[in-house]
Amino acid sequence: MAWIRVTDKWEWRPNYGTTIVYKPGVYNVPRACATLAIAAGKAVRMTKSRKDEVPVEKEADEAPPTDVGGTDGDERGGENDRDQT
Repeated sequence: MAWIRVTDKWEWRPNYGTTIVYKPGVYNVPRACATLAIAAGKAVRMTKSRKDEVPVEKEADEAPPTDVGGTDGDERGGENDRDQT
């Protein structure tokens, strides 16, 4: 489950024949619903540091690094790669 603040009407269809409509407000929803709502721009993620506290908006994470290694992006390197010779 994840806390979100819905900013615009959001309709989630968890399975065929079922639609749950969320009006703007704060909800504790299944993680799949939260991920889809945030990706659609209809909600923002919220967090709670303790069970008895009110949820607050999660601060945006820093941008991911653009250059993470010595490869040019075509090769994937990792500790599980083995030499096939």
